[in-house]
Amino acid sequence: MKHWIIIFILLVITSLFFYKTVTKGYVPFPGDLLISEYQPWKSYSYEGHAPGGYPNKAQYFDVIRQIYPWKEFSVSQLKQGHLPLWNPHNFSGSPLLANLQSTVFYPLTLLYLLLPMVTAWTLSVMLQPFLAACFTYLYAKKIGISTASSLFAGISFGFSLYMIVFLEYNTIGHVMLWLPFLLYAVEAYYDSAKKRYIALLALGIAISLFAGHLQLFTGIYLFGILYTVIRHPNLSDKKTRTLLMTWLIGLGVSAIQLIPTLELITHSARVNHDPQDLANRLLLQPKQLLMMISPDIFGNPATRNYLLQDSYPGKAMYAGLIPFFFTVVLLFKKKTTLQTFFFVASALLLLLVVRSPISIIFYSLPIPLLNSSAPGNYLFFLSFFIAILGSFGLDNFLKDRLLPKRIYLIFFTILCILAFLVTQQQAMKSMMIFSSIFIMCTCILSFLYSKRILTTKIFTILLILLLVGDLFYFFRKFNPFVPASLVFPKASIMESTILHEPTRSWGYGAAELQSNFSTMLGIYSPDGYDPLYPKWYGEFIAASKTGNVETTFTRETRSDARIAQGFGKEAFLESIPRNNILSILGVSYIFDIKENGLDEQTFNPSHYSPVLNDTQWTVYKNNAAFPRVFFMDQLSDYTDANELPLVSSGSAILSSYTPQSIAIDIESPKEQYAILSDTYYPGWKATVNGNPVPVEKTLHTLRAIKIPQGHSTIQMTYEPDSLKFGVILSAISVLSLCILIRKKHI
Repeated sequence: MKHWIIIFILLVITSLFFYKTVTKGYVPFPGDLLISEYQPWKSYSYEGHAPGGYPNKAQYFDVIRQIYPWKEFSVSQLKQGHLPLWNPHNFSGSPLLANLQSTVFYPLTLLYLLLPMVTAWTLSVMLQPFLAACFTYLYAKKIGISTASSLFAGISFGFSLYMIVFLEYNTIGHVMLWLPFLLYAVEAYYDSAKKRYIALLALGIAISLFAGHLQLFTGIYLFGILYTVIRHPNLSDKKTRTLLMTWLIGLGVSAIQLIPTLELITHSARVNHDPQDLANRLLLQPKQLLMMISPDIFGNPATRNYLLQDSYPGKAMYAGLIPFFFTVVLLFKKKTTLQTFFFVASALLLLLVVRSPISIIFYSLPIPLLNSSAPGNYLFFLSFFIAILGSFGLDNFLKDRLLPKRIYLIFFTILCILAFLVTQQQAMKSMMIFSSIFIMCTCILSFLYSKRILTTKIFTILLILLLVGDLFYFFRKFNPFVPASLVFPKASIMESTILHEPTRSWGYGAAELQSNFSTMLGIYSPDGYDPLYPKWYGEFIAASKTGNVETTFTRETRSDARIAQGFGKEAFLESIPRNNILSILGVSYIFDIKENGLDEQTFNPSHYSPVLNDTQWTVYKNNAAFPRVFFMDQLSDYTDANELPLVSSGSAILSSYTPQSIAIDIESPKEQYAILSDTYYPGWKATVNGNPVPVEKTLHTLRAIKIPQGHSTIQMTYEPDSLKFGVILSAISVLSLCILIRKKHI
């Protein structure tokens, strides 16, 4: 019965944090940022505000540019009965399911199939801290922590700063919440030998991968194996061997997602971080360790007073001042093997994420994914360690009421450091006052309890209330909530049906439409923004800037593939490489906005015809654009964008164009190649008049199919072999799990 009471308490706390949703129906979504900073929305008035004048917290750029559009498109495909394998709206087409952040196989995707998109999104966001808190509570109870202290641990991790600042990504929190679940399954199986915990462990491993972040999953997976071995080091023991086998099987169950993702990684533009950028921006600077006790000591980007040049979310390691306090208390107590393990793990983690010669060397090692990922992504482990160690420390204190005198000295010293930083104008005074109040309240309450002035029940309740208040302060400060009407609202210039035909659009200068918005708008773009996209497309599109197909990538181009931008009449007219790339990719519509100050001298009527306009926008037809299907005598690489490729005659009609299937009717005067201006990628298969033919790559990135003279019908479908291999391996792994569970003695 106690478990149900705790679950109810956590539901109440979750409702408190999401009070704007509960009382006003607001959505945890950065719609404030969308309509105030991004075209086409910032050109229109919403909720009574002037265009672009809606106040915003400037957070969660990637949610509106990546996560939500991918989820919306994936769900729309699933509702039509199609597995969302391919997204034709960005990068001139790119894999979607293989992009792990589309979370196609994550169980909570079912919410989106049963409920309206905005409702499902909201529930999914709210479930992150709630489930993380529940699972942490169960794990803490399983390792012997009292009910009250386990609740304390659940709140600390579930609403920790790392969860808070990545909450509206709606992926990262879903990965990290499975950490305590997996550790609980390990402990529960070893404690009871019940086979259901083996099934829970294997499925939990796969689900944590399906949740959508490979780096976090990899950390959890490796830590889980290490935890299993450290907790149960006797490898000859059947239970230990079964657990280790289950970790392997669980990875196999995830193969349906993992194999396509790994294929995309091998073909992607992702590159290692620049060593200087890694050292100065991505690694935690030593002075930033103070953010463990005072997160906003250097400001907060949501209030636009963050003083540093790096990522605030990437330095989120705060799990509450009170858990940190009792973690320090535990340092001076006799520790169990498990407590020692968590302390050592915390020290090793800090060694690897804090800037030092050791961490710099470590991230320069040629280990796949290691030196292309952000070290700060592992800081959620520290939040979990502090939550568990703090609950151990609280339990210890509740039993003996003894508080080492040096604790008061330590936290008095911390207060002095905070005060000194304020005098140096390196910290926020309000944050120093906030942290000081919580430190003093914790010390006073602990002193009163140690003197038996407070009862255990009153002391515990007051601590939990303080913890909730502490974490709620940062939650409310950082996270935007908006009316449901501001989740990608309509923009009238985008309503025309001609823009939704299978041709491409592009915005110049101030009319630039950020990458991936086309997915939400239902139009087609040559641009894209994704940590994983085919590198040959990035090499090709970079030629729009330099004229040469690039062979290297930087920190900017590792995620962005964009047609070269510019401002003013001259920049538009004089860029021959850009205009050539636009033509080759079949970009038929060019967006202009009054802010650009362009006129007929720029958009020469012989080359550009106005087809749409409203008070701010004009859309021009680019008469120089190649048809979506054009013809060439021979396959050709493309290295110089200052020249257009030689094309031959023929006619083609796109009789059907869907994300994973394309039909083309061809009339050709000779045997030649039909070129579809979509990105080439392994897995696209084709038939010509019913006969299988290879899909080849030409012009560095486009799809080419050899056709005979006369009339032909091309049918092109995306059927990646990586998915087939993944399905087979997942099926074998599920079968292996069933066999393992059915064994009499495990």
